[in-house]
Order: sequence, then C-alpha cells, then structure tokens
Amino acid sequence: MFGAFLIFIVVFLLNLIPAFAPPTWMVLSYLGLRYSNGNIPAFALIAAVAATLGRLILAKGARDIVRNRWMSARAKKNVDAIRERLEQRKELTFSVFLFYAFSPLPSNFLFIAYGLTGMKLPAIVTPFFLGRFVSYNFWGLAAGAAARALTPFAKSLATIGPCNVTSPQRATRKPRSPDTSL
Repeated sequence: MFGAFLIFIVVFLLNLIPAFAPPTWMVLSYLGLRYSNGNIPAFALIAAVAATLGRLILAKGARDIVRNRWMSARAKKNVDAIRERLEQRKELTFSVFLFYAFSPLPSNFLFIAYGLTGMKLPAIVTPFFLGRFVSYNFWGLAAGAAARALTPFAKSLATIGPCNVTSPQRATRKPRSPDTSL
C-alpha cells in the first residue's frame, strides 16, 4: 500500500513540474526492472492517474496564474485566436493529446498552452489518461521482460574473472604470502 502511494506521489510531483523534469515513463521502466514479476498494469494505472492529475493542475495553474495575472492583453488576444481554431477542431485536439500521451515526448508544454487558452480541461483528460496508461504499461512490461532476459547473462558475468563475487572461496581465501625463497 505504501509502495502504491509512493508511486502516486513521485509521478504526481514529476508531472507538476513545468519544465526540465525527468520523464515519468522512466519511473515505470525502473519499476519494471526492479519488480519484473510485479503487477505492472496496477503500477501503470496508479501512475496514469497521478500523471493526469498532475498535468491538469499544471494546466489550471497556467490558466489561473499566467493567463489571468501575467499575460498582456495583446498576448491574450493571440492565445484566444488559437483557442477559436482549437474549438473548431476538437478531434484534432483529442488526437494530438492522445499521440503525445502514447509517446515518450514531454507533454508539459501542451498542458501549459492548453491552460493558457482557458478551454475546458476535462476535454483533454480522456486522451491523456488512455495514452499514458497504455504507454506506461508498455515501458514497464518492456523493462520487466528485459530484466528477466538479462538476469542470467548478468549472473554469468559476475562469475567471470578475478572479481568473482559469487564464489565464497574467493571471498574467504587468505591472501598468499609473498615468495621469500628468491
């Protein structure tokens, strides 16, 4: 239970950061590597909910703080022109958010821009959530498969050479005394 809460908090916080945050698919890749036999779809569901909520708050912050307090009237006019075009092409908006959510590309700037338009935020929730849920499953399951495939290889590498970490004899053997017969 604590693990699920920790996943939620980490992914949520990463999605609140407006720029230069590490991608959240890396969190799912790590979980897939670390817990290759774990419940990756459950991890992906928790992370997709957290990512969606984090991005929605980011978009709302862009609207409430940047648009309403910092943008000039001229900038608002330009953004309103974009909003009018987007409102005429709702399918395109859905498709763009779905594409970005499926891809490992950062989506923070899309949410900030969408928030600046002042458009209704629930319109972008469904495509983003679906895309993130599918992509997080992919990254987590792919990392888990890689971990299971590479584990025997990594173990065999650990038994080669003078740094044999798996051999108890090497770890407990006394060092040889120098040859003094010369």
